[in-house]
Formats: sequence, structure tokens, C-alpha cells
Amino acid sequence: MTTGPPPNPSASRWRTRRVYLKRFEDSDVPFYLELCSSLDVGRRFRFGGAAVHPHAATAAVWDGALIHLVGVGARSRRRLGVVSVTSADLRNGTAYISAVSDLAFVGTGLMVEAAGLAIDYVFETWPFRKLYAEVPEFNLRSFGSVTQRLFRTEGRLADHVFMDGRYWDVHILAVDRETWDREGAPRLARLRPS
Repeated sequence: MTTGPPPNPSASRWRTRRVYLKRFEDSDVPFYLELCSSLDVGRRFRFGGAAVHPHAATAAVWDGALIHLVGVGARSRRRLGVVSVTSADLRNGTAYISAVSDLAFVGTGLMVEAAGLAIDYVFETWPFRKLYAEVPEFNLRSFGSVTQRLFRTEGRLADHVFMDGRYWDVHILAVDRETWDREGAPRLARLRPS
């Protein structure tokens, strides 16, 4: 279920020079499901490469979701990927954030910017004190130096997921509001249009 006012793509608050956020709509469901079930990206994300019936997959898109936001290329107007906030615990001020990128944009930093915009949006909209991300070890590279500056490791599940013929650890990372306000938001502000 999407709550709160949707980001307005023309508002500079929800865009950088290269990326903007748009509200996830029904027309984005096939794009999201394609990412989650593709042979390259999907096996590293939500369904772990398993075949999921379209009706079950569509229901799973919304299961536990607070909001989904679509990252869009500012020039190309092409969808880059989806950032999701799930498992919101308003009592304790926590939620989980995840992002899935079209393979064409992996390594470009565009989805990192979209995720930064989404984090900013979430901290502006809800009173969360901390956002968690569960990141398999094989996906840590996609975080780059952002992991060290903004996210801290709060836990590790040893040999938790199977990929490429072996088991990998899952790192439980967290970004808190104070760190975001001090480190993340100012970095994001430098990427916004002047």
C-alpha cells in the first residue's frame, strides 16, 4: 500500500541532475516483476530466481510494502529500477529498504542516487529513526563507498543464501536519521539541479 503524498518528478526535492523519483503505479508492476524474475537480476533479488505465478507475484509486490518508488533517468525518461520500503514498524521507528536495478544501469550510480532520494523521502515523510537493508555479500559491491559512509553493519547471517554454487553471508546494514541528516542529505543536495 502506498501512503503519503507521491513525489512530484518536477519538484527539485525528489530529483538529482541525473535521476528523479516517480510514484509506483499499476503500469510499473510488469517492469518490477520482470526485474525480479529476470535470469540475471532476479536470481539475486526478491524471488531468488524461482518461477512465480503472475497472480501470486502481483500480490507479492504489495505484501508488506509501505511504498515503492521508481527511479527514472532524467534525460532518457527510462525506468532505472525500483526502491521499496517494507516491514514498517512505526512503534519502534524502523523499516527495511531495498532497491532493484535494470541490469543496463548496474554500476552507473544512477540507482544509488535514486535510493538516496528515496531515503530522503522516507525520512521526510515518516518518523523512522532507522532504515535497514539486508544485503547478500555478492551485492555489497553495488553499494560502493556509500556503505562505509552512511550504512553501518548491525549484523551478519553467516552462509545464509546460496548463489553461484556457494553460500554467502547476508549483511544487515542500517542508516539512521542522524547519520543521514549529517552525511547523506548534504551529499544528495550537491547532486540536485541548481
